[in-house]
Amino acid sequence: MTDTMDSRRFASDLVIDTREISQSLAPPMCELVPCRMTRTQKSILVLLALLKFVAMGLFSVIAPYYHLEAHQRQLSDVIVGAVFTAYAGANFLTSPIFGRIIAETGPQIVLLLGSSLLGISAVSFSFLTSVSDPSTFCALSIFVRTLQGIGCGAAGTAIFTYVAEVFPRRTGIIMGVMEVMTAIGLNAGPAVGGYLHSVGGFKLPSLVLGFMCLATVPLNAFLLPRSINAENCVPKTPRTPGGRRVSKWTLLINVQFIVAALSTTAVSCASAFLSPLLAPQLSKLGMNTSQIGMMFLFSPIAYGLVGPIAGWISDENPKWRRLQTSAGLGLLCIALLLLGPSPIIERILRGGAVVVPLGGLFWPNAGRPKIPLPR
Repeated sequence: MTDTMDSRRFASDLVIDTREISQSLAPPMCELVPCRMTRTQKSILVLLALLKFVAMGLFSVIAPYYHLEAHQRQLSDVIVGAVFTAYAGANFLTSPIFGRIIAETGPQIVLLLGSSLLGISAVSFSFLTSVSDPSTFCALSIFVRTLQGIGCGAAGTAIFTYVAEVFPRRTGIIMGVMEVMTAIGLNAGPAVGGYLHSVGGFKLPSLVLGFMCLATVPLNAFLLPRSINAENCVPKTPRTPGGRRVSKWTLLINVQFIVAALSTTAVSCASAFLSPLLAPQLSKLGMNTSQIGMMFLFSPIAYGLVGPIAGWISDENPKWRRLQTSAGLGLLCIALLLLGPSPIIERILRGGAVVVPLGGLFWPNAGRPKIPLPR
């Protein structure tokens, strides 16, 4: 009887040990099924997305109406283009610097400083109408827009750092959300700016977006973690499957990378040059600022309709990516010829003053290629 009881105890202990071992070896459920986001994570996502939208919206919000103030002061379209370039250039040059700073200080300080600078400079930009001297107006416009670009570079770099740290199991999805907010801010900014300008003049668009940006500062200071794992902020040296280090110059001289980079640059330039140049041309057709802002919505509508389809085709048929890229660049070329319109098109269609440019305005993003990345 005693032997039977001992054998049963041994069997039960063996079952328990086996279960414990299997549970310890099995991956956690969060790795098999995506964990639900907490309320804090949802709040952080909303704040980061709002800040990303405002930061990119400030770049393009002045497109429908800034040229009016510039032309009143006898400033050329070159100066108008320089004002837009100051924002993008400052953002491009300072983002790597802030990436190194984040590795030392953490992202919260950089994010709060960037969003504060972005909001204050946006509010300051709204008061430039009080400057009547053309040279001073030009200098202050470029200076304030440079500050906005610096603030956008700081905030944007910190945002992507938080995405990787706060959402470790959803980084790809959240990165996609941030890219969507970037596209919405860039493309919907002129429509928002045109409407607000028709309601409250030059000051209202920058004031609204500036105070929206400043409103996120105390919320981000309260919700966002102050420190993160600094090792996640330091870029790691890429290596081959054999473990050998890969130099950055190896990527820069790669033919596929060069083609992809040039294609991406051409597509970006084809969309970006519309911001300073399209509004003056539409003004000559008698359109007001609200109507001009709505014209900028054609590109995001086309991108939103064609983008998911192009992405699905690229994922399902990887062999078609080169053909898809060539077709997209070809459509983009046709769209730019229509947008001018080209003298060749003018000879074919004489008298089509608005229909032909509208076709070119709709297709630049619709014909945007899906650039294949080198592997």
